[in-house]
Amino acid sequence: MKILFAPLNVFGSEQIGQRRGMHEVFGKENVVEWDYLHDSELPKGEFDLSWMQLQQNNLSLDILKDLQARVKFMTQFTGDIREVVPREFYQRKEYFDLTYIASKGQIPIYEKVCGKVKYMPIAVDPVEVIPTKQIPLSNSPKIVFIGNNYVGFPQSQERLDLCRVLTEHFPNFGVLGIGWPSSVRGFGACPVKEQGNWYSSAKIVICINNFNDVAGYWSERNLWCLASGTPMLMRRFPDIEEHFPPDTCIYFEDINDCIRKVKETLQNPSEWYEEMTRKARKLVLTKHNWSCRFKQLKEDYEQR
Repeated sequence: MKILFAPLNVFGSEQIGQRRGMHEVFGKENVVEWDYLHDSELPKGEFDLSWMQLQQNNLSLDILKDLQARVKFMTQFTGDIREVVPREFYQRKEYFDLTYIASKGQIPIYEKVCGKVKYMPIAVDPVEVIPTKQIPLSNSPKIVFIGNNYVGFPQSQERLDLCRVLTEHFPNFGVLGIGWPSSVRGFGACPVKEQGNWYSSAKIVICINNFNDVAGYWSERNLWCLASGTPMLMRRFPDIEEHFPPDTCIYFEDINDCIRKVKETLQNPSEWYEEMTRKARKLVLTKHNWSCRFKQLKEDYEQR
C-alpha cells in the first residue's frame, strides 16, 4: 500500500505529529510525504490513498487532475471552519472521494458542496504536548491564556473582553501572544512548541477559541491545555461533554462564570484536581493523537 501524505506546513512549523501518526499506522516505508507549499515538484508514481490538508486553493486544479489519475482514493482534510472555506472546497470537489472536516456542526454545509463528508477532529502529537521544563512562576503568569488577538471572528470580541476582565480581577493573570491591547497583561509571544511548558507552570489555564458555537469543534489549544497537567477552564461549546467529560476539565459559560470559577479553583487545594488533570492528559494521549485519526482514515479506505 502506498500513501501520498501532503500536510500543511505553515509558519515555519512542520506537522511532525501528523507524520508520526502516518508512519505508525501505515508504515514509514509506505508513506510518501509531499511538502507542497515548499516543493513544486509533484511526487511520481501511483498511490492507493492520499491525505491532503489543503487551504485557500493552494494547489491548482491541473495538479489535482494529475494526481486524481494516479491515486485510487483521494481524501482532503481541513481544520479551518471559516465561512469562506466551503466555497474553496466546492471548486475542487470533483477531484476527491472523501472530505474530512474538524467539526460536526458544519457537516450539512460541506455535504452540499463536497459530496461525501466525514468528521475528523483536530488532534496533536502525543510527544510534543508533554511539557519538557518548568518556567519559574516569578517569570510566568499563574493564570494563563495563550493565543493571538484577532478581530472579525464570531467570538473574538468575547475572548478579548474575557482577557481584559481577567487582567482587572487577577494580578497574576497574563496572556502570551501578539496583537493584544495594553488593557490586557501580556508576556510576549510564545512559540507553538513551547506552550505546554507555560501551561504546566501555571496554576490555571484558560481555553477560549474564536469559534465556540460549532458542535464538535475545538482547536489544538484545547488539547495542549488538557495535556499540560494543570487545571483547565474551557469555554463551553455544543456537545462538549461528548468529547471532554466533566471529570477532565471545568466548563464555563460566559465571562462572569469564568471569573467565579477561577476564584473557586484558586481557593481549593491543588490536590483536588490531580485526578482531573491525570484523566485529561490520558484522554489526549490515547484518543486525540494523529495515529487515532489515521486509523480512521485506513478503515475508511478499506471500507470504501
